[in-house]
Amino acid sequence: MEIQRRSTRIGRITSVQSRGYRIIKRLFDIIGSTILLLLLAPVMFYIYRKIKKSEGKPVFYQELRSGANNKPFVLYTFRTTTTPSRVIHGFPPYPFPPSWQSGVPNEFTFIPNPTVTITSTGLWLRKYKLDKLPMLFHVFIGDMSFVGPQSELQEITEFYNVYQKQRLKIRPGITGVVQLANKKKLTYKQQLEMDLNYIKYHTWRTDIQILWKTIKKVV
Repeated sequence: MEIQRRSTRIGRITSVQSRGYRIIKRLFDIIGSTILLLLLAPVMFYIYRKIKKSEGKPVFYQELRSGANNKPFVLYTFRTTTTPSRVIHGFPPYPFPPSWQSGVPNEFTFIPNPTVTITSTGLWLRKYKLDKLPMLFHVFIGDMSFVGPQSELQEITEFYNVYQKQRLKIRPGITGVVQLANKKKLTYKQQLEMDLNYIKYHTWRTDIQILWKTIKKVV
């Protein structure tokens, strides 16, 4: 009952967000991503050629993620690991234990495929977050926003309970409170609560603060 009350409260607050705020934020996403795509096109082309020449195809890594209102989309990033990572994933435990019937467990930890390695190109791409540059296309077409909750694998969100689904009310972001945090020190519940808190209170001020912290962290 408590979970349902919390879920309803967050959903109500999210629904009354200013329509003007949502429109302006979307315009900012379109204009900002367009400018960055034009400015960074030479860099992205160089990375494309570098990966193709050094590690071969595929150049892009693909994952099925859940967007706003649980709408699925294929997330593209530059590939930073050896190719088996395209086939073998660190999915949640299968067959799923009974504990998953009531939602994703609070202590759930995503375990990447241990058989893959980071490529030489992937090392510096990850260091400077350049592997995420293709996400600008997702911002431009509306799958994502510059700032928002962390995007999640659809294999995981399929098991979200009513309360956890509140995370999917708005577009996921390239950056956000969870993306900036040290996720190794956070439980899944803590990450979820951070995103729900952002959804509940997000304003232009918080978005600008998150963007500024992201720029400082990358630079």
